[in-house]
Amino acid sequence: MRLKLYLLCIIVCACAATLLYIKEEWLIASSSALACGAFTLAVIKLFNRSDNDMTMLIEAVKNRDTSLRFGKNKRFGHIAPKLNQIAEMLHEARKRIAEEHKYYGMILSHVPVGVFVADEKGCVITVNSACLKLLGLSVLTSLARLDNITMGLTAKVESLANGDTMTFTVVNEEIMISCNRAITTTRGKIAIFVLTEIGGELDKKADATWSLSVRTLSHEIMNTIAPIISISQTLLSLPETDGASGEVKEGLETISESSSNLMAFAQNYRAIALNPKPVMHPAALADLIESAVNSSRHFDDGNQGKISFELSGLDKALIVSLDNTLTTHAITNVLKNAIEACLHTKSAHISVSLHRFAENTVALDISNNGPQISKNESSSIFDPFFTTKNHGQGIGLSLARRIMTSQGGSLHLLPYDNPESPTTFRFTFRLSALNP
Repeated sequence: MRLKLYLLCIIVCACAATLLYIKEEWLIASSSALACGAFTLAVIKLFNRSDNDMTMLIEAVKNRDTSLRFGKNKRFGHIAPKLNQIAEMLHEARKRIAEEHKYYGMILSHVPVGVFVADEKGCVITVNSACLKLLGLSVLTSLARLDNITMGLTAKVESLANGDTMTFTVVNEEIMISCNRAITTTRGKIAIFVLTEIGGELDKKADATWSLSVRTLSHEIMNTIAPIISISQTLLSLPETDGASGEVKEGLETISESSSNLMAFAQNYRAIALNPKPVMHPAALADLIESAVNSSRHFDDGNQGKISFELSGLDKALIVSLDNTLTTHAITNVLKNAIEACLHTKSAHISVSLHRFAENTVALDISNNGPQISKNESSSIFDPFFTTKNHGQGIGLSLARRIMTSQGGSLHLLPYDNPESPTTFRFTFRLSALNP
């Protein structure tokens, strides 16, 4: 309204000054001309103020500041509310973008596969926690950091074309990485990399299959044996009768004993099917290893204590997140197997070493110089029920691997370098955030 009034005043004053000039009313004509000039300056000043407001708003948008507001008293009426309305719309738009970014970030952080996005300069724009866990890194800011895992890995990843895949190894875990490239208006050329742990997925499927089989088998055995045990024990408790009571009693005792042994057998196998539920807490892995080794020495009775033990790299400053009881059980199982493998070996030797991998991964190696495990056997040693011992049940290694997997770690048999290489089982653990 003020602008319209000023323009009307300019027109009136201009017309009045012209008519008065024609009538040679010089004084009044000059006054009208001065009034016309004053109103013109006022209009220019209003436009300058409007231009300044628009400039301030544009600069605020450039600087991602959507909190700017214009006071009604400082600016002419109809412009300030509209500028404030534009600023409010920009603020709401940015708020929605931030919420969507947070929403998609939450989704990305909870997907089970590793994902990271890099620009054409090799800078990592986005990375999720699953990716860092698979790579054994605490942070990933550029593709160049991949060389810390395997030398030359950065160049191989950068050379992947759209739709290409490749595999590489991180602490004995085979990782498959796929690449998808795209062009964006804000980031330019970007590459989206998706990582999947091949071995881990296969192990999970195998575990699920075996668990179902074992649960079904043990359930049927226990349901069948339970009434046999109950009936035989009831008959044994009855008073002896004439006739072949001695033979009957002996037969019932045999039935009862055999059934009890079969029941114990089924219960042991059932332990494989039950998924371990670890209670995680930070602990010094070196202390746990020393305790497990000391408690396992009694398994050496068959060799009269002649097996030598070597412990190295037990850095007590390394804190990992684990379940103390379950982890001790898993390590003890592997130590027991190592001792039994050395029972008939001259100069039997077992080495236990702890060392750090990458940035947040620790490896525990348990090696023995007993006979090497054949290729056929090495592919099955972690399968439930599989054993190379005359009196083994095939539970120890399978259960140990399940314990490690349930804690986010792993257990593997390392490949042999030559015919004289020791047999080495490797545990991997994730470092706790409490480490320096």
